Amino acid sequence: MAVNLQFFYTDFVGLSAGLVAWSLLAARVFDSLTDPVMGYLSDRTNSRFGRRRPYFFLAAIPLAIVFYFLLSPPILDDPENHQGYLLAYMLSLYILTYFIWTVAAIPYFSLGAELSDDYNERLKVIAVRESCTLVGLVAATVLPAWLIYSYGGVRDTPLWGEFSVRVLLCF
Repeated sequence: MAVNLQFFYTDFVGLSAGLVAWSLLAARVFDSLTDPVMGYLSDRTNSRFGRRRPYFFLAAIPLAIVFYFLLSPPILDDPENHQGYLLAYMLSLYILTYFIWTVAAIPYFSLGAELSDDYNERLKVIAVRESCTLVGLVAATVLPAWLIYSYGGVRDTPLWGEFSVRVLLCF
């Protein structure tokens, strides 16, 4: 996400590269604080659906909505004079994205170790999960560049938000 987001916000939205970099750093620092808290909460959750699954359902739709807004920022005629507004927009939505992602991802990554008591079965489950993650990362890195090339890199194309919601709904 960060690879494509910095390109998107600098080249299409018009936010300065320095502000984008500080936004990415601030979001990661925030994420480093919320991950252990989410792990603690997930480990101590008791529900009829299990310890981990309620968080997947809790985060799914809000994550799609936040992705849509993060990738559909306001297109301003003069972004150079609205850097503060664009920074606040990106920073608030990116931090919110990381927060919601943490709600789903930390329990998801913890679930693999709980699916079986057998070491080899756990190893296979985690290996498949990580293999699929790698394929997804490659697709998420290459596909936006291909779409930008295909659509000519038009600044007013509302493609990013719509595309992100469609991809999330597929999974």
